[in-house]
Amino acid sequence: MTDAELASHTDLISRMRTISNRERKLISSSEYNAPAQPDIKIRSWKANEFKYYQVPSPFPTLARGVFSEWLPAHEGQKEGTEGGNWRIVCRGYDKFFNIGETGWTTVCNCL
Repeated sequence: MTDAELASHTDLISRMRTISNRERKLISSSEYNAPAQPDIKIRSWKANEFKYYQVPSPFPTLARGVFSEWLPAHEGQKEGTEGGNWRIVCRGYDKFFNIGETGWTTVCNCL
């Protein structure tokens, strides 16, 4: 993983953490031990399903599920503190809408 990709992942997860800390019902997360390697902690992020329809979107991504891992800069570093990074280990597909389901998926017949 390149430094730019890691910085992008860290930025996205940091924005999700900020929203979650401000509005827990909008974005929430849970931490789990990875099944194959219990010493690895995976954080699962979940967004309020109904808010995907809001324009502009309150979310930094339209992904329907993001799973991240905290990579501390040094042993014992607190999750989310400066110096460490987040790595997205898995993400769901982007939320999609039917044509006409939202304002931004309405087809304009502008001939």
